[in-house]
Amino acid sequence: MSEPTSAVKLIFRVHLIQINRSGADLTIRILLVETTGAKAVYEGLELWTKFRCLFDRLLSVDVTGEELAVARKLLDRKRFATLHGVRASPQELELLGFERVDS
Repeated sequence: MSEPTSAVKLIFRVHLIQINRSGADLTIRILLVETTGAKAVYEGLELWTKFRCLFDRLLSVDVTGEELAVARKLLDRKRFATLHGVRASPQELELLGFERVDS
């Protein structure tokens, strides 16, 4: 059985911006920008460890653990990192706590 139309997966570029550091963890702003179509933008604010858990719950992620490790190092050094190829439906993002901010 195919997914309902409302569960169509969109492709996002994920921008991670370090807000501050609390002990060994980072607070990051997460911007998910759709790379095709309507250019939807979703936003969230999380600790890095919670972001990793949320990210693991998205089953359609074409990002490896190594790419996440590189992103973490970039956040530590430059306070900014970008991930490509994240597939998610708007419903998944909203269930994970992201808010649509482009409309």
